[in-house]
Amino acid sequence: MDIEGGKPVAKRSFGTIEKLKSGNYRAFWKNGTTIIRAPSTFPHKKPAQEWLAAQQTAYASGQFDPTRPVVSEPEERRSLTLDQWVNEYLGRHAEAGTLAPKTIQSYRSCYRANLRDRFAKCPLSSITKEDVRSWYNGFDPTRPGARRSTYRVFSALMHAAVEEGLIPESPVAVKGAVTKKRRTIDNPRTIVATPKQVAALAAAMPDELAITVLLGFWCSMRYGEITELRRKDIDFGENDNTATIHVSRAVQYASGFGYTVGPPKTEAGIRDIAVPQAMIPALRNHLDTYVVQDRDALLVHSPTSITRWLSNKSLNGHFKKAPRAVPDLDPRFTFHGLRHSGLTHAGQCGATLAELLRRAGHSDINTVLIYQHATRERDA
Repeated sequence: MDIEGGKPVAKRSFGTIEKLKSGNYRAFWKNGTTIIRAPSTFPHKKPAQEWLAAQQTAYASGQFDPTRPVVSEPEERRSLTLDQWVNEYLGRHAEAGTLAPKTIQSYRSCYRANLRDRFAKCPLSSITKEDVRSWYNGFDPTRPGARRSTYRVFSALMHAAVEEGLIPESPVAVKGAVTKKRRTIDNPRTIVATPKQVAALAAAMPDELAITVLLGFWCSMRYGEITELRRKDIDFGENDNTATIHVSRAVQYASGFGYTVGPPKTEAGIRDIAVPQAMIPALRNHLDTYVVQDRDALLVHSPTSITRWLSNKSLNGHFKKAPRAVPDLDPRFTFHGLRHSGLTHAGQCGATLAELLRRAGHSDINTVLIYQHATRERDA
């Protein structure tokens, strides 16, 4: 029995289990002319067997409810358009909390801006590799970052459709599409500030926000990690000679969701950061001057409330002006450039790949290789 194109792996008296190309298993059974499928695939065969056994028990005892959402006709499922699938897939993850709100917002934004006009009404099964290649090659060449991001979203959506058994394989398979070219010197994200320039940037910020600049550069922290940092996350050693920042959370803002707090961007983002000794006095002064004594007090906060997070808009409103006050620093320098500059500086000082990975909270070694490239170029 092969109803939806998978490879049967077990002959059963009740239902069918199929192994997908991804290695996952799907399970379904037939009730008259209706196909009842599991609401998701399984990483191993045993839970698929257990699902079918539970279905058989419910059916035999008369407790089976044929109106529940897991019932669907295979032809109806296979005729889903991309627009319908996007809404179903993202809606499911939003309800289950299995994707961060910012990720859902990013997926929807990429889809609406770059995919919807071309593919919204196309049934999933009708989208071919040639269609995807034509879309990819016709993308505005001056926006490589948007093309790469949208391609990743497209790929994730179609691979999820494969997992659901809606299509046999993903048509999103353009060779080299996600290869990240090294940024050129004209890209503002490649601008590197020196420690002296960083000190000048901090001085150009409002006093209560200067610490964000120092944390971004010297501790290689992301914006969302800095704005969720609280008094309890900082431990000082004896006589304040050492300090450690414990990073375990980050805050994000997403339209429709508001502010949400969760783990950092990657699993490796949960880390302890040793604060450079030269920065400890500034950190201690900030805590004493601008942060209330409560352990849960935010290090930086909204101008209107000490319990609300500092918004990206508010911080960047001040930071965009700061580079203009720093001699020899490109005025296009961004807040993210602090993290890039700090890690580049660490690479120039001889930090190993393992040290850069740990300090930055990166999980991809290719990312931190960027900062060791800087070291080799400086050596040459």
